Amino acid sequence: MDYAVCIKQVPAISEGDMDERTGNLIRSGLGQVCNPCDLSALEAGIRMKRQMGGTVTVFSVGPDSARSVLMDGVARGADRGVLISDPALSGADVPATAYTLAQAIKSTGQYPCVLTGNHTTDGDTGFVGAALAQCLSYAYLSGVKSIVTIEEDGITVICERTGYTLRMKALFPCVISVEPGVAAPAIPTFSGRIKAGKMDFAKIGVTDLEDTDASHYGSAGSATKVKRIYPPVREKKTAVQVADGVTAASMIWEKLHG
Repeated sequence: MDYAVCIKQVPAISEGDMDERTGNLIRSGLGQVCNPCDLSALEAGIRMKRQMGGTVTVFSVGPDSARSVLMDGVARGADRGVLISDPALSGADVPATAYTLAQAIKSTGQYPCVLTGNHTTDGDTGFVGAALAQCLSYAYLSGVKSIVTIEEDGITVICERTGYTLRMKALFPCVISVEPGVAAPAIPTFSGRIKAGKMDFAKIGVTDLEDTDASHYGSAGSATKVKRIYPPVREKKTAVQVADGVTAASMIWEKLHG
């Protein structure tokens, strides 16, 4: 059985500036890493491969620099990686991103099980998995905290809900979005890094997909439009030495109320 795992390159820090005109995160100058929750999805896929056989392919949408997260995925045990990169893909909202991933997955092979992290550290919408399942017309399981059994026809999992848990089974094909604790990410091995360094990752763009209409991707294909960003201006933090808590409170009050 072949598994697809969607991973994303995100800023290595939790704070960044936003473009007030587009509403997009300004990523230039920020270190980039693989989204932590996606690494748990990758490890879950690798463990499923060990049990049932098959391959694991990692997919990432982004610029050429996103090859680094594909290399990281292969170093951790994935078999190959696919970079979906095209200027037409920039500025995509969640549905447009999910549509891009679905098109790439369908154009590169048959994957009965697709895994994603439950959320990302840069957007944190937690909606890509559900939108991806809809685009693929696959069954969907969210909030997966543990995998109980994997069989030829489907997968049984424990899903986290507010105040309770559910034991659920989905027949293949399906998309599952996992919680960070589902599987501790493996440390990249030396041999894995050597393999990743020698690998020629596939790179595909809009013209390589089944739907080649560029207006369906990126900002052009996004229904979500940012009207304004709040707060509009980020105040720079300054270090202030004060004698005690009362003095600090007075200084804050004066700053806020003049």
